[in-house]
Amino acid sequence: MVAFACLTNFDPFFSFIFILALGVDYSIILMMCFREYTHMPQSEAIVLASKHVGGVIIAAVIILGGTFATLMPSGLLLLSELALAVITGLVVLCFVLLPIFLPAMIALPSALTNLSSRKKEAQVRMENNVI
Repeated sequence: MVAFACLTNFDPFFSFIFILALGVDYSIILMMCFREYTHMPQSEAIVLASKHVGGVIIAAVIILGGTFATLMPSGLLLLSELALAVITGLVVLCFVLLPIFLPAMIALPSALTNLSSRKKEAQVRMENNVI
């Protein structure tokens, strides 16, 4: 007889809490490092801060993932599902969302400001050439 496993009600909640906790820690560490580069443009400062903080976050992901991997051989379906969900979420968080999405969102306001100022300059040039 084959038993089909499905997620229990607790898995999404606890997975979300653990992944969110690591994401918040990453954001705090990144912002502390980002504040050290006030003399640089924001886009350069966030890239530099991400480079310096990346090793710390990868180490935290490896430790937390290893901790949850120890739950898998327990034989309890709830713990195995929770471990698998958290490890998968950590990999996505560490290698996709945080290194790409967070710096992009921090650099977005200055990029939008530059874009709007370029549009205004282009409009002024167009008006001067038309008239």
